[in-house]
Formats: sequence, C-alpha cells, structure tokens
Amino acid sequence: MNNLVNSLVWVRRKIFIRASADTMAAILPFLVIGVFAEVISSAFLSTKGFGADILHINAWVKEIPQVQRVFMQVTGLTTGLLALFAAYKNAEFTTYLKKSESHFAGLTAMISYLLLISLPSHAAPFNFSMEKTGISADNGLFGIQGLLFGLIVGYIVGLIFARFEKITTRNVSLADGRSYQVLLPIFMSLLLVTFVGLILSLLTDLGVFDWIVTSIRSYSSQKNSFLMTLLGSFITGILNWLGLSGPFDYSTATQDSIMASSNALYALQHHSIWNIPYPYSELSLYHSYATFGGVGATLALIIAIVIVSKNSRDLTTVRWGLFPALFNNNSILMLGVPVFFNVIYLIPFL
Repeated sequence: MNNLVNSLVWVRRKIFIRASADTMAAILPFLVIGVFAEVISSAFLSTKGFGADILHINAWVKEIPQVQRVFMQVTGLTTGLLALFAAYKNAEFTTYLKKSESHFAGLTAMISYLLLISLPSHAAPFNFSMEKTGISADNGLFGIQGLLFGLIVGYIVGLIFARFEKITTRNVSLADGRSYQVLLPIFMSLLLVTFVGLILSLLTDLGVFDWIVTSIRSYSSQKNSFLMTLLGSFITGILNWLGLSGPFDYSTATQDSIMASSNALYALQHHSIWNIPYPYSELSLYHSYATFGGVGATLALIIAIVIVSKNSRDLTTVRWGLFPALFNNNSILMLGVPVFFNVIYLIPFL
C-alpha cells in the first residue's frame, strides 16, 4: 500500500500532471457553460427532446429554432473548442512550471493543434475538407474527445519553448524586435506536429482506425457476442477515461435500429423477450445499463459524493454536474472531480 501511495505521489509531482491539473481547472468554467447550453438545447429546445415533450415548449415559444441555434453556438464555442483551450493553457502552465514564462507558447500550441488535426485526410476520425468558404477540421477532436491530444500538444510545445526561447519573462517589451527570437521554437513545434500529423493521416488513409472500430462493433453486433460487447465496453471506458472516443461512442443509429427492431419484432411475435436475436448487443447492454449519468455510470459517483464526501470542491462539482448528469452528460464531473486521468476512479469507472 505504501508503494502505491508513493507511486501516486511521484506521478502527481510530474510537470505534465501538474500542468494538466491546472489546465483542467482553468477551462472548467467554459465547460460548465457549454454543457448547460448543450443540455438545454438538446433536451428542452429540440422537437424530440424529453423536456420539450413534457413542458410543451413548442406551444408557447414560437422562436424555438432561433433560440436553439444560439444555445448550439454557445456549446460549439465552449465545449466544442475545449481541446484547443487545453493546448493553449497547458503550454502556458508548462513554461511557468519550467521557470520560463512565454508570450508565445500558448498561441503556438493552438496553431500546432489545429495543424495536427487538420492535415489532409479523407476518413474518420481525422477528417479534413477544404471548401471555398474556408477550412473545416474534424469537430470531434476540437472538443472534449480531443482533450488528451490537446494536453499533450500543449505540454510538448511548452517544453520546446522552455528549452529554446530566449525571451524568458513577460515583463520584456516586444516592441524592440525581440519577438524574432521565438521563431526557432515556433518552427520546431510546427515541424514536429506536421511530422506526427502526417503519420496519423497515413494510418487513417490506410483505414487502420476504421478497421479497429468496425471490427469491435461488428463482433459486438453478432447474436452471441457477450464477451466482445464486454470488451468493447471496457475499451470505450478506458478511452473515455483518457479523454478520447471509444468504439461505442461513434454514431450507430442504423445498426442499432436494425438490432432494436429485430428484438422488438421477435418480442411482439412471441410475446416474450426470451431468445431475442440480439440479447448482448451494444444497444441492449452498454447503452441501456452502463451510461446512467453518462459514460461510466457516473450517476452513482454523484450519489457517493453526496453521501460520503466532505470535500467542498467535490460537493460544488456535484451541484453543478447533477442537472446535466440526469441527461447523461457527465463532462463536468469528468473534468471537475476530476475523473479524467485519475487512477483512483479508473476501476469504478470501468
């Protein structure tokens, strides 16, 4: 036990962990605003939303589409850009912890992250398209699903600036031309992410990521695939704990509807749910029982914190996170407790 505690203390002292913890605390207010806007938009302003059906909002608010559009824009500009914010702040905190505060590390990290996820590719999850109106990259990696990538990019850029930037204080005036001295770390950062991005793009174009996701989901959709569904749930949980998307997070409306329709048709014909065609599917097991309060069934964590915890920060997080969690959005808990990257919560989360 002492070895485990010492190991956790050693890990928490690492600059990446300390900078990442400060970064998550810094971007948390934007996440809270975005999550509430997202829940209100999807549950109360959408024509198919649960709250809209119960409260009959469409009957007494005529400008629902316009109002919903505003909330969606707020969500997109807060939670939708969370990984970008993480790259910016982690670069700044890393240079600060390395005793080398920088004017340029945050901006360089943002540009580097945009470059990393926007390199030419024609397949998910690293998608890129060029249109006359501008550039659009894969939106999923801008948000919380790209949090880990943003933190890593920010940390690496911060290390490069701490090592090579010659302007080491924010009190130095840049008007005298000293800003040219940061060209080297900027160039090195962009060159590094370009190299990594091209490798990821190559793997994506070869279909490696699609093959992994498709393989897991195709096996889990078979009639007797309990172990594969369990494996897919485990992998999805691990990746979500790391701030990434798992195989069960991708849109599966068509496949899920086929399996659900087959199960429902069998139950209606035989007046029983015994021997339905897909008893262990992703929809019937994972999405039905493993996502109460969000991925990892974090509604149980809320109850546990309310009953047991005396930590004011955790209790405040629960107060803000309870309402979204009732609609299966646990982002505030994941970032505020935090559950992300927290070994203590890994086993119960899975």
